[in-house]
Amino acid sequence: MSTQFPGLSLPIVQIRSFFDIQKDISAMDTINNNLKKLESLRQDELDRHQDKLDELQRELDNFRTSITDLKNDQKSKDVKEELLKLEDLIFTVAKHLTSLNMELNALKLKHNQDLVKLEDLQNKLSDLEQTSVESDTSKNVSERSKALKLKLYESLGLKLDFENKQILVLNKKSQKTNVLSLDQGYDEMFVSEYIWDNI
Repeated sequence: MSTQFPGLSLPIVQIRSFFDIQKDISAMDTINNNLKKLESLRQDELDRHQDKLDELQRELDNFRTSITDLKNDQKSKDVKEELLKLEDLIFTVAKHLTSLNMELNALKLKHNQDLVKLEDLQNKLSDLEQTSVESDTSKNVSERSKALKLKLYESLGLKLDFENKQILVLNKKSQKTNVLSLDQGYDEMFVSEYIWDNI
C-alpha cells in the first residue's frame, strides 16, 4: 500500500518521481549559499550603521566640549550666538542619533531572525543530505527525505500542487503568488532559479 501525505492527492511513490535527490540537494546548497551571502550583506550594513553611530557620537561630544569652552570664555562677544547654534546642532545630531539607534536595533533584530532561519534551513539541509545517503538501503528513509523536503519547501513559501502539476510560489515581500507549471518541461536548474528569484 502506497504512503500518502495529508493534503496531497498523490501517493509518496508518485511524488518521488518529481524529484532527483542529488539535484535537489545541489539546489538546496545554492539556497544555503545565497542565505549566507545575505547574512554577510546584513552584517556589513550593521557595521556601516555602527560606524556612523560612533561618528555622530564623537561629533556630539565635540559640540559639548565646544559649549563648555565657550561658556568659560567671557571675552567672546559672540558666545551667546554660538551657544544657540551649537545647541541647535546638538538637537539635530541627537535626533539623528536616536533615529539611527532605532534603525540599528531593527536591523539587529532582523539579522538575528535571519540567523535563526538560516540555522533551521541548514539543519533541514543536513537532514536531507543524511537521508539521501541512506536512501539506497531504506525505502522508509527515502520517504522521510521526501517529507523533509516538502516541509523545507513550505517553509520557503512554496506549495506543491501535484494534482494540477504546478508549484505555487509565495513572494513574501509582495504577498503575491506566482504559479509555475510542471507540464512545460523546464529543467531543474530553471525551476530552482525561478523559485529562488520569486520567494
